[in-house]
Amino acid sequence: MSRSMPAHLAPIEDARIEQAAAAARTARRNQPKGLLLLASVLLVGAIIYLTMGFLAQREAAGELRDAREQAQETVAYAARLRALKAAAASAPQANASVSFLRTRIEQAGMEAGLTEAVRLPRETPENVQQSLGSRKRNFEYTISDPSMGALLSWMQRAVAAVPGLEISSVSITPEANKWRVRVIFSRWEKWEGA
Repeated sequence: MSRSMPAHLAPIEDARIEQAAAAARTARRNQPKGLLLLASVLLVGAIIYLTMGFLAQREAAGELRDAREQAQETVAYAARLRALKAAAASAPQANASVSFLRTRIEQAGMEAGLTEAVRLPRETPENVQQSLGSRKRNFEYTISDPSMGALLSWMQRAVAAVPGLEISSVSITPEANKWRVRVIFSRWEKWEGA
């Protein structure tokens, strides 16, 4: 109660203060703090759930991409295997001896115009795939020639002359008056080992 207020207005002022306090209590009871808290918790939960779903989707998409790539590689390998089997069945020289292969590669060198004769290759260990009944043979050649065109032509002719022959690796080094090429030819062959 205020000091300057007359005595006859004091009960009216007290009633006004009680009504204001009751109105404040009612307003606090009517404010949905519980609902606001529940909505906040639900919002945070939804954000966490959405984030987890997004991360799971990204992971699944990555796994799907990997599976597609693996499936494409498998289809390509199967097609290549069918082509090699067809070539082996149709061409009797497809499973020719190593000396025949070397002769064809040397002949390709002469046809390409190399200045030096193609020397014997260094054979690297075989990669045997018993489950497929095949083995991969590698032949490593190191040749020098002043003409890069002749070296490239030799590699191209060798691959064309020998069925199933592929170039696995090529390294070219310039020297004083010539080019040095180290090439590894590889070839899958039928394997009937023990």
